[in-house]
Amino acid sequence: MNVKLQKMNCENVMKTVKVYDEAYEYRKRSGGNCLTKNDSTEALQVLVKWLDEGDVYNIIGHGELIGYIYIEYLSIEQAVLKDIYIIEKYHGKRICKNAMRELDEALKRLGIQYLTADIVPKNKYVLKFYQDCGFEQVEFIQLKRNIMEEIKNDDVVYIDGCQFQRS
Repeated sequence: MNVKLQKMNCENVMKTVKVYDEAYEYRKRSGGNCLTKNDSTEALQVLVKWLDEGDVYNIIGHGELIGYIYIEYLSIEQAVLKDIYIIEKYHGKRICKNAMRELDEALKRLGIQYLTADIVPKNKYVLKFYQDCGFEQVEFIQLKRNIMEEIKNDDVVYIDGCQFQRS
């Protein structure tokens, strides 16, 4: 399916809220990365915050809103893909890949040279999707520490699918 991207604006924000609601419910059911949301009002607040921090592109297919892409800009030449979602009935139809090609063109027009995405490496499907879209894995490990409870020396800690043990 051919798709086009359209920046979210005041006229189409409520349609985007509905897609965001579906993304929230889908990810909650599938155990994936959950979005922040308690209700549609909070979803609207999240989208407004996203607009303050970057751009939300609506994915349009057959004249209807079928998904969105959220981008944050790190500099005048680098952006981060923070979220992408296609409504469930269109999963598996290569729409995300087509949307990524459209996103590349939109970002080129803005002068963006690099697009990055942070993913959980144990999610092999998502990793393959991004690699198929031309992303290359960089040697980067993000560590986190629970500041609420100290880790004991003999505790095994799993971070993004990797096992660590303090010695």
